[in-house]
Amino acid sequence: MELYATLEDLPSYMLYKKFNEDDSTYYDTCKAEPKINSDENLVKICAKTIKNFKHIEKIKEDYTFKDKPCTDLNYWIREELIKVH
Repeated sequence: MELYATLEDLPSYMLYKKFNEDDSTYYDTCKAEPKINSDENLVKICAKTIKNFKHIEKIKEDYTFKDKPCTDLNYWIREELIKVH
């Protein structure tokens, strides 16, 4: 019996999928930041990162390893920055 039938069933995969979801809620907040407002990719990463911090705050109690979502977010941020720069 397989624990996870596919990659899509893994908790980290599902969390990354959530991290990657677009959300314009914090776009204006990031666009107002002078150090990044000229780079559209950084503005998008900034907006997603704020959204993801708030998401982690809601879900972290559901995890056995409380730091796991934060660690995953760290990896996600690095990956996104590497993609654009």
